[in-house]
This record gives sequence, structure tokens and C-alpha cells, in this order.
Amino acid sequence: MTSPLKVTIVEDDKVVQNILVQRVKKLGYSVISQFGSGEEVLSQIGESLPNIVLMDINLSGKIDGIETAFRIQSQYNLPIVFVSGNRDDETVRRVNTISGAEYVVKPITDDDLRIAIRLALDKYRFINKLKTRDALYKLLFDQFFGGIIATNMEGIITYVNESARSLIKWNAPVNDNTHFREIVTIVNDSGVPLENAFERVKQEKKICWLPPNSSLIRFDKTKVLVIGNVSPMVDPDATMKGMIMVIFQMSRPTYLEFHGRPID
Repeated sequence: MTSPLKVTIVEDDKVVQNILVQRVKKLGYSVISQFGSGEEVLSQIGESLPNIVLMDINLSGKIDGIETAFRIQSQYNLPIVFVSGNRDDETVRRVNTISGAEYVVKPITDDDLRIAIRLALDKYRFINKLKTRDALYKLLFDQFFGGIIATNMEGIITYVNESARSLIKWNAPVNDNTHFREIVTIVNDSGVPLENAFERVKQEKKICWLPPNSSLIRFDKTKVLVIGNVSPMVDPDATMKGMIMVIFQMSRPTYLEFHGRPID
């Protein structure tokens, strides 16, 4: 038999708190804890973690419900449903900064609460599934033997793996202004820099392969033969969000075998 959903209620109005307790139980869930302030819930919620938190916004104490929810998510990663009388634009804006939170305005019905709880739980599962997937992808990319460099649509680097750093001999930290052109210089066999592959991908929205005999100029001024490509990064609705380069260092014999024709 499935255990009932465990709910924590954070509400400083005792009358409203009791109403919420009755509504939650009516839905078949279990209320495991009740608090009246942000400070109180933050100090005690770790003793018995719920499956979900129902949170008022205007709480007694020094921190309101939105700040409390932010700290709970940061520390315990729990889904949140705000149950509040606030509906001004600033409150809604701040609520939207809490990942996956649902928001219902008082007075609420049983259906309002049931739907908000189910939506918050579904969002929570979906977001955590994405986080798990992204963590696996990052682990794969970090350990990939080829160099990987990703950028946004402006060419600002958003990710670079250790293989790329080693290949380029670049150890500086990535910041919000590090552009692809600052760290990657590809030249042809005559030493002439190639056209900006990222700009070409941005315009044509298709994979751009490095031409034969391309070389990478590294930060120590040495030059190595490379193969690779730049491809668009597209989200599920087919919108291009950035570009990614995959690049490999090649020895001349391997390169000859790969292309099956002379280099020079």
C-alpha cells in the first residue's frame, strides 16, 4: 500500500492553518508538521522532511515565505505550493524565481489545492529528471577524450571540457565574457586563419566540418593538426540556442588513414 503524501504547512494564521490541515487530510494526504514562521520551519524541517511544503507568503518573523521557500529548496530540494492572498505583480515575479513552485490565491477550494499539489509534484519530478540527465551529460562530456566547446548564439563560451583545455593549452577560467575567438584559432595548411565556423553555423544552421589539413594554434604558440566540426544546438521546439565544437588532435599517419588521401 502506498504511503500518503507527507505535507508541511507554513502559515502564521492559526485559523487558516487549521483549514489547510483539514483540506490536506480530506485529499488523503498526511500533515506531518505545521509552522508559523520562516525561522521556525528552517530550524526544524530537517528533522522530518515532507514530500511537499504549503507556504504562506506573509509570515511572522524576519523572512517572508518566498525567502523561506528559496532556502528550503536550496538546502532540501523540496517542491513548494504558495497559498497566499497576495496577487500583485512583484509577488508573482518573486514567486517565479522559486523553481517549479505552484501558486494559488486565497480563498481556495479543495480542487484548487489538489491541482496545485499535483502540478507542483509533476514539475518537481520533471525538473529533477532534467537535472539528473544534465548531470550525466556533463559527466560524459567532462570525460570525453575529444575537445568540446559550447557557446551561446553570441559566441560566448558556456562550457569547455578538460580535453579541450588540454588540447588548446588554456587554463584560464571561463567567465561571462569569454568569446570563442579568444581561445580557438584554426588555420589552413598555409597558416591562414579559417573563416569563423561559428558564424557560418549561425547563418546556415547546419554542421560545419573543418577542412582537411586544419591546424589549431595553441596558447603556447605550437600548432597541431586537428579534425572536427561545429554544429548547432537546437532545443525541442527547433529553436537554435547556441553552437558546439567537437575537435580531435590527429597525427599525420592517422589523418592520412582517415581521409585516404595525401595531406600535402
